[in-house]
Amino acid sequence: MILGILFITRDVLVYSYPDDQTNDTFLGFTFPFLAHILTPKTTLCDKKFHLKVHQVEFVGHPTLLNVDRPGTGLIYSRKVQKSILKASNQSAISMYHIVFAMGNCQKDEIDLVYENCLLNLTAGFKYEQLRRGYISSETELILNIKEEYHRKSMSENDLQTRILEASSLARTLTKVYKAMKGQEDPHILINNSVNLSFQPDLNKLRMLGKPILLGTFKTTYPNIRPFYSLLLHYDPEQILANLPKDSSPVLINLIQSVTPTTSFEQLQTILNVSLSQIYRFASHLHFWGQARIIQVISSKNFYTLSETADFSNFAKLSSEFNTNFAPLEMVTLLNQLSIPGPYNKLIHSRELRNLYLEAIAFLLRSHLVIQLHMYLLLLVPGRIVQKVTNIEGAQPVIIPEPGNPSPIEAEYIKLMILSQPNPTIQGLFERLVPYMNGMCHLDEITFQENITRKELKNVMNHYNDEIITSLHQ
Repeated sequence: MILGILFITRDVLVYSYPDDQTNDTFLGFTFPFLAHILTPKTTLCDKKFHLKVHQVEFVGHPTLLNVDRPGTGLIYSRKVQKSILKASNQSAISMYHIVFAMGNCQKDEIDLVYENCLLNLTAGFKYEQLRRGYISSETELILNIKEEYHRKSMSENDLQTRILEASSLARTLTKVYKAMKGQEDPHILINNSVNLSFQPDLNKLRMLGKPILLGTFKTTYPNIRPFYSLLLHYDPEQILANLPKDSSPVLINLIQSVTPTTSFEQLQTILNVSLSQIYRFASHLHFWGQARIIQVISSKNFYTLSETADFSNFAKLSSEFNTNFAPLEMVTLLNQLSIPGPYNKLIHSRELRNLYLEAIAFLLRSHLVIQLHMYLLLLVPGRIVQKVTNIEGAQPVIIPEPGNPSPIEAEYIKLMILSQPNPTIQGLFERLVPYMNGMCHLDEITFQENITRKELKNVMNHYNDEIITSLHQ
């Protein structure tokens, strides 16, 4: 998991988040110590940096800006960059280093973060420095604020607030940290110029909160179904204002028309376009952090508090919520959602139904709640185990992979199918058995098998002793 982010120029720790500004420490290390160990020699720059100190992994890509040195590329390229540096008076800073502090990480996880985030972030900062002197001006700004802090004995919160208000660099790095923690969208804009987007898996997996396989970032995208929808992260007008002037009319219409209570299947009719076009543009908005692909918001869904919810900004969110969704109160609604259950159980008035749906959209957008789905597991009753194994008092067993059963598990399944007299119910149960491994939720099962929810519920009622339900994300 990521513990923090640091920005260092040669032997100077310019900015870190989160930290203890009062004691000038970061994860218990003093600023001068970190500035020293994270400023490598010239020969170690422009390559991967990895240092472990007391269970903290420091990962970065120290980058030299002094291009008039041997071995940095073609002579012509170096001369061009040198003239840019000289003309813009940027030679004062010769090196910078963006560092991620990480803990409890395996090598594959560190490699993923380095290749899919750090390298791109470092390159974006270098581009802006060579083009506009971004790093030089932002570093000077932050250091001046810190100097003023020491002169006037400002509080730690005042210092952090001042830096974040004044410095684009500080805001960018703070957003990177929060995005990797899954607290914000993985879309970064450096100096209002360079767009970077981490792969959606950063947000989906809450950045190393779950095991990750090498290559996941480059190959995994959310599955899209006709019954899914799009949750915009910003006002439609704000998203449209940032689109290129030659954007597709379909994309513009999609942004203007989509609501989290409208499925892609319904949008297909509203916009009079194919589902494939909607999927493509929805994936585009998802990738660039402008929206999130979710299941259609419904009062029948189950919602509960997110384990990774960030309540550091609770006061602001609560004020916004209470203003926009009165008479609902965010504290009360979150308390009710702490115990999972159908959302419609909380809606006591039909007139307030739409307001409750808008409220849950706000909480989903703020990453405070998650949707829970129902999954199925196949349980072999003890009587069937006893009949197959001839063991008195045999206990029930769960078949972990009913789609690929062992010979004895196949015998269990055969007897379970025959335990119901209705051939139609038997056939449908047999079709559904491979999905009873706890991996496919009910909506996915009905979609894959093209059956109704009523038919699925009918099978579950008939095989009540053989099917276990599980509720999770």
